Amino acid sequence: MKKNKGFTDYAGDMPMRQRLSMLARGFKISFNILPGYFTVEACSSVCEAFFPFINLIMSARIVTALVDGRPLNELLFMAAITIIANLITGLARDYLTRIASFKRSNFWQRSNLPLREKIMRMDYEMVEDSETHAKHSEIELLTRVYGRGMFQIINSQVEVFRALFTVIFSISLTVGAFSARASVPAGRWDFVFTVWFALLIILVVIAGILFEIKRVKSRSVRDIAATASRKQIERTASYYVNYIFNYRIGKDLRLYGLAPMISKKISDANLEAANIMRNVWKNNMRYDGIGIFISFVMSTLTYGFVTVKAVFGAFPVGNVVQYIGALTKFTESLRNLSFYGQGLLYDSIAL
Repeated sequence: MKKNKGFTDYAGDMPMRQRLSMLARGFKISFNILPGYFTVEACSSVCEAFFPFINLIMSARIVTALVDGRPLNELLFMAAITIIANLITGLARDYLTRIASFKRSNFWQRSNLPLREKIMRMDYEMVEDSETHAKHSEIELLTRVYGRGMFQIINSQVEVFRALFTVIFSISLTVGAFSARASVPAGRWDFVFTVWFALLIILVVIAGILFEIKRVKSRSVRDIAATASRKQIERTASYYVNYIFNYRIGKDLRLYGLAPMISKKISDANLEAANIMRNVWKNNMRYDGIGIFISFVMSTLTYGFVTVKAVFGAFPVGNVVQYIGALTKFTESLRNLSFYGQGLLYDSIAL
C-alpha cells in the first residue's frame, strides 16, 4: 500500500495555495453530501443580512419626513411599509433557516459515510494493514484538533455569507455620503467636500481592511504555534479513552488496578490541553484589542466625515441615521468576515 508521505506532518506552515486547494476540495465534497444546502443558506444569509437595513433605510426616511413636517398619513404609510417589510423578510429568513438547519442536521453522519464505505470496499488485507488504521486514526485526530474537519465548513460558511452580504449592503448604503455636496458655504470645512478628501477616507478604509486581514492572519499564526503540541495530547488522551471503553479490557483494569493510572493520564492530558487553550485565549485577547482599536479609528474618521457633511446640508438629517448605522454594520461585519474566513483557512488542514 502506498504511503501518504507527510500526511502526519501538516502544520501551520502549509502553503496558502495548498490551503485554498484543500478548502475548495472540502466545499466540493460538501456540495455532493448536501445538494442544495449552500443555495438555501446563501438565500437565508441575504435575508439575515438585509433585515437590520430595512429599519435603517426606513428610519432615515421617517426622520427626514418628521423634520420636513410631512403629513401624518404619510408617516403612518412609511411605518406600515417598515412593518410589512420586516414581516416578509423575517418570515423568509426563518423559513430558509429552518430548511438549512434540517439539511445541516444530517451532515455529520452523512459526511462520514464516504470514508466508511471506502473502508468496507477494501480487501481484507488492506483493512487489516496497520497503515490503513494509522491513516484513519490521523484523519480523526486532525478532525478533532482542527475544527472538526468538513463540519467547520458548514458552520463557518454561514457566518462568512452573512458578513459578506452585510458588507455589500453597507457599502451600497454609504456610497451617497461620499458624493454629496454642501448646500451652504462650508468655510474652512470646505476641504471635506473635495474629491481628494473623499479618496483619502476611502484609502483609510482600505488600509483598515488590510490591517484587519493582517491582524487575523497574525492571530491565526500565533494560535497554530500555541496548539502545535495539541495533536500529541489528543492522541494520548484518545488512546486511553478508547482503551477503557473496550469491553475486553475490563478484566485487566480490575486485575492489575490500572484505573487510577489511566485516569491520571487522561486528567494530565486534559490539563495540558486546558493550558494550551488558555494561551490561545490570552493571544486572542491581545489581537482582539488591536481589532477594536482599528475599528475605533475607522469609525471615528467616517463618523466625523458624515457629521460634517450633514451639518452643511449635504444630505437630510435622516440620512445620518442611515450612514452611521451602515458604517457600524460595515466595521462589525468586516471583522467577522476576516475572522471566519481565516478560520476556514486554518481548519483546512483537516479537510
